[in-house]
Amino acid sequence: MDTIPTLHHVNLKTTRLREMIDWYDTVVGLKPQHVDPVGAWLTNDAANHRLALLAFPGISDDVDKDSHSGLHHMAFEFSSLDELLGTFARLRTLGITPSACLDHGVTISMYYADPDRNVVELQVDNFHDWAKSSEYMRTSSEFAADPIGVVFDPDRAYDAFQTGKTHEELHRTMMAGRLMPDAPPPLVGLPPRVSLGPLQKQGDAKMDVVAVAEKFCAGWTSPDAEAFSMLFAPEACYTDIAFGIARRGRDQIMEHHRIWRTALPEFVMLNEHTYESGSTVIVKTVCYGSFSGGDLGGGKLKATFKSFRARAISVLELNEQSQILACTEYYDKSTMPIGDETPFDQLPWPHKDLAEALSTKTVTAS
Repeated sequence: MDTIPTLHHVNLKTTRLREMIDWYDTVVGLKPQHVDPVGAWLTNDAANHRLALLAFPGISDDVDKDSHSGLHHMAFEFSSLDELLGTFARLRTLGITPSACLDHGVTISMYYADPDRNVVELQVDNFHDWAKSSEYMRTSSEFAADPIGVVFDPDRAYDAFQTGKTHEELHRTMMAGRLMPDAPPPLVGLPPRVSLGPLQKQGDAKMDVVAVAEKFCAGWTSPDAEAFSMLFAPEACYTDIAFGIARRGRDQIMEHHRIWRTALPEFVMLNEHTYESGSTVIVKTVCYGSFSGGDLGGGKLKATFKSFRARAISVLELNEQSQILACTEYYDKSTMPIGDETPFDQLPWPHKDLAEALSTKTVTAS
């Protein structure tokens, strides 16, 4: 195709012309260029119109529109999170509140219903750069594992932003699930049975398993210890078999992450395979980095400034909210230049009942 056109406007049919004109003016600043008994043409930029509203006689409401095929939503983008949350606060004082809010990874988005129950998304790009966010959508394994993202409570998000959290900090907090509402909201524009709660509860356990595995690996690769700890239930246990370390609770798990990442500042964990058996996820990983930071083991293991590459297996036990209740980690310490040999095949293995899962229940594979 030699010439690619630009999307110019959206046209909606309505039985509430005046109400729709007022709503779109209030929410996104679309002002009428021309109003007629059978329609209106509105814009919020230099274009002659961006939204058309048709109100011909004979148009009727679709009482089952949420279950019917067709347009789900249109979206408007702000240039900053400050603008998005400022609009949320302004609309909240007018009694206009979002039906659902999600951090999609690529955007932070708030979904509103207009008077005809058409869905309008207000969003901000998490990368502040369309080229970067486009690359993320095309290539990110985390986005591929969970393109819907994490639901968040807009009031809590607004309050957190007012305390001084940056866009990036708030994004990490949302993706870690720390701002989730008490109950998953149904999303207007979708059938009544659909919920934005954990995907596992919508009968798609495999997608949820993949998301947990990818977030676990991404959490170890990231230096953000707090975000990593929020993948775990408050009472979770983390056991490192090779070093004989056991951590309990998010604070200890966060500290474990900080110690490890300080000692190995370039540490990277990649997901090779993910397996599932009920509420248990087995993640086979490749890890690499260099022991070039602080000491480990209370100073017993000194930095060697050597590089390593090792395979590991992490067994994750999940609760109903897809939080990690227990993590048991196995790897061959002899592949890391930091201590005595611990042959992998001699390590204790309390999960023999999952051996079948390693060969028959692959969820993802490289």
